[in-house]
Amino acid sequence: MIRKPKISVIMPVYNGEMWLDESVHSILNQTFDDLELIIVNDASTDNTKEKILKIKDPRINFLENKTNLGVAKSLNHSLKNACGLFIARADVDDISNPNRFEEQLKVLENNEDFGMVTNKIEIINKEGEIIGYRNTLLSPEEFYYVLN
Repeated sequence: MIRKPKISVIMPVYNGEMWLDESVHSILNQTFDDLELIIVNDASTDNTKEKILKIKDPRINFLENKTNLGVAKSLNHSLKNACGLFIARADVDDISNPNRFEEQLKVLENNEDFGMVTNKIEIINKEGEIIGYRNTLLSPEEFYYVLN
């Protein structure tokens, strides 16, 4: 029987060994854990693949591109393999707050006319210090582009 998680988190990775552990564990240690994490190794030339394979969690679905295809094609590859009712996006250099998916899911489930949620981003340096913020709200033009 195929497991049907509530959320499929898709993460394309190219040469991300430096951030991989912290990023992946920030997904796996969410307060909402009915999820799968689809990691697409986009033909990395560093130790990304080895680091991914060392993480033992049944919620991880590891995919690999034979050649470097880029972010868009890697995302499409992961979407074809997603089983979740909702799709969440993460990059290898993202660290998710522990309640990210719980909060985003509440918004989606309480607003049936919403098709997508975004969030404010804290920008941190290598020491983990907050050095700025970015709002990820989309303009109408960007939203149209996403939908088409």
